[in-house]
Amino acid sequence: MAAGTSDTDPLYYTFSGREPPELAADGAWLTQATAPSLRALHGNVVFVFFAFQGCPSCALMTPYLQQWHQMYGPQGLTVLYVNNGLMADESAARQAIATEKLVFPYFHDAKGETLRQYGIRSFPTSYLIDRQGKVVWEGAPLAIEEAIQAKIVELLNAK
Repeated sequence: MAAGTSDTDPLYYTFSGREPPELAADGAWLTQATAPSLRALHGNVVFVFFAFQGCPSCALMTPYLQQWHQMYGPQGLTVLYVNNGLMADESAARQAIATEKLVFPYFHDAKGETLRQYGIRSFPTSYLIDRQGKVVWEGAPLAIEEAIQAKIVELLNAK
């Protein structure tokens, strides 16, 4: 699970089977001119990736994010990177976007409001959202990339 496993943990947030919170209004979209909302992405499968530039574990996922964007974007997958602005400022994020040639939606959560709304406590943490806007998987994506990819394909092929 995303932030813990205890029903008594006040910081544990699960969105499984529900629509997750929208992204904070005070964030900045760094890879596109128009800002999509999660609601506007209904109809797409969405992989939301909470991370920050400079996080070694998060960086291990970048090749997968790029591959999934290229392979499955045309079929309806949106890869959405949410950068922890409390750990990596906007200039570091922009530099990484340019250096790594990131083209998928990249949201800079400058004040960490989106992270608070999701209860993010470790990085990376991800959410997989189906075409109806409901979370179908949440957790740490490392070392289970093949299982996540299989779930993405399953959701893309669901009618």
